[in-house]
Amino acid sequence: MAKTNKFRVLKKSQISVEFIIILAVMLIVFLGVFIVADKRTAEMYSVRTKLYAKMEADKFASDVNGVFLAGSGTGKISILPSTLKDNSAYNISIYPSEHKLQVVWQSSGIEDHYSAALIAGNISGVLSSINYPVNLSNINGGIVIS
Repeated sequence: MAKTNKFRVLKKSQISVEFIIILAVMLIVFLGVFIVADKRTAEMYSVRTKLYAKMEADKFASDVNGVFLAGSGTGKISILPSTLKDNSAYNISIYPSEHKLQVVWQSSGIEDHYSAALIAGNISGVLSSINYPVNLSNINGGIVIS
């Protein structure tokens, strides 16, 4: 009888060790899943901010191009938000010689940018650190930003 009780104790302790090992492996797997999920979430927020910046750049470029195409004497007030939709600070600059408008913002501590095409190359006025609202005017085929 003593041998049977000893066998039961060894069997129970063996089951306990196996259970702890399986539990440890499961915890490691879940930890890996959570690390990957967290990384994907951070990437999603970065992409979302880029889409918000793209939306503002394309909207403002469309306004500038529209005033240029409408001809001399055309004016428009373009309303730009103070921040992107996710409350990220941003800066818009125009480079007339390159026919581009560029939005710059911080994403996870790294400066990122998006550029939109402009038709007009004759642009003057405030070309960097553009704030809202923006007055766009077409004077003799040149765009004046104030």
